[in-house]
Amino acid sequence: MVRFIFPLITASISIIAIIISVVSSALAQDRVTVGLGASFNTAIFLGDAKTEFQPAGVTTWYVPIQIGTHFRVEPEIGYAHTYTLYEDNSTRDVEVNRSFLRMGTGVFYTWKADSALRIYAGMRTGILSTSLEQNHIVRTSGQVSDEYKENQASFYYAGAIGGEWLAMPHFSIGAELQFAHYAIGIVESRTPPSAYPRNQQYSVFTTQALIGIRFYF
Repeated sequence: MVRFIFPLITASISIIAIIISVVSSALAQDRVTVGLGASFNTAIFLGDAKTEFQPAGVTTWYVPIQIGTHFRVEPEIGYAHTYTLYEDNSTRDVEVNRSFLRMGTGVFYTWKADSALRIYAGMRTGILSTSLEQNHIVRTSGQVSDEYKENQASFYYAGAIGGEWLAMPHFSIGAELQFAHYAIGIVESRTPPSAYPRNQQYSVFTTQALIGIRFYF
């Protein structure tokens, strides 16, 4: 994981410097448009107590910031939570809470193919956080007799190309294709089960697609 940090920091500083320069120029010419959007991504990873990661679709919210004609910054956030309750035996129930948080941003070059179609290409990057809490609850008293918790932090980056059709002056429908890399971090837990793979790290390279809508103010 460490070998990724320095290049990521260097790239982030360079991107921030470019953004500041372009935003300053665009603000001086009053050419900034801000919006709100949402997309459905079918390739988000959600973990469980056995560190088995499965695709789980989640709605991601975007704040597209169109700066001039050819530059866009697009912060994004997505959240999912699942709750499960089932019988363990005749005296105890098992309660399981899983949470997933995705935060990042996209930086894109944009151009208009015609008056109603805008194409964009660039990259997205950000962090992923997953957590799990599993409690064994004594049915008669409601007390927790056994507790298990885990947390995991990861990051991702993806090359992306997409397009949006401006159905109305302030509303668009679009799609995006990505080639993404997920660097999955080590699961941290105070009470790992006996079969737990210790200090496991791995990465995922995958193609993925999403569809989305955007509303511009």
